[in-house]
Amino acid sequence: MWGNERQVSLSTKDRGALIDMLLDANFADFAARYGETSKADKQEAPLRVICRIHVAVQAVEKTSVQVLDGEQSEQLLGLARRLLDHVEPLAARGVAATDLDDGLAKLDSGTLAGDVLGVRILTLPADGSTESGPILRIENGQISKQDYAPGEAIGPIHTEALSECQLREIVAALRSARPWELPVNLYADAVTELEVSVLSQQKSVYARPTFSPAPAKQQ
Repeated sequence: MWGNERQVSLSTKDRGALIDMLLDANFADFAARYGETSKADKQEAPLRVICRIHVAVQAVEKTSVQVLDGEQSEQLLGLARRLLDHVEPLAARGVAATDLDDGLAKLDSGTLAGDVLGVRILTLPADGSTESGPILRIENGQISKQDYAPGEAIGPIHTEALSECQLREIVAALRSARPWELPVNLYADAVTELEVSVLSQQKSVYARPTFSPAPAKQQ
């Protein structure tokens, strides 16, 4: 993905060139972090990361980051520049989504990969109930679910790969519901939240007992 705006398909040659850059730079031996060292707890502040390279091959992962302050690694920054310089010209030929409708249509046709679909659904019982509700997430080709009780507990996350069949059914349901035509707020006896994204195109809809009803068709 290029800036979350475009999906770029890499040829075998381009993929090999990127791998060669990582191998030639000996990326596997890079430090996990370059720059500012840890401070005492009372002085701890968010680190300002200016460069990050993350590589994953199945379950094996490696990350190296450059923090703004402190030691600067020309090796890490130089590798990042070389990787970006190789990919940037390819981004012009990447696939973008003009809006959410277009993005879902391109997912449906297979023009965009399922990894670019993001969905978050939260449902909670009506006010006064002590029951928890599920949070369902779809991101990076994975689907996960966990139980949530506001102010009490968040359950363990159960995650599995999103199958092609699941992807087709979810995309078809979203295209049928046309969430981009819905208002942001709807009335409901219980809490429901829906967030959908394809690349940078997003739509959020929130339903709560405190919201006024929308026009009948939208409601």
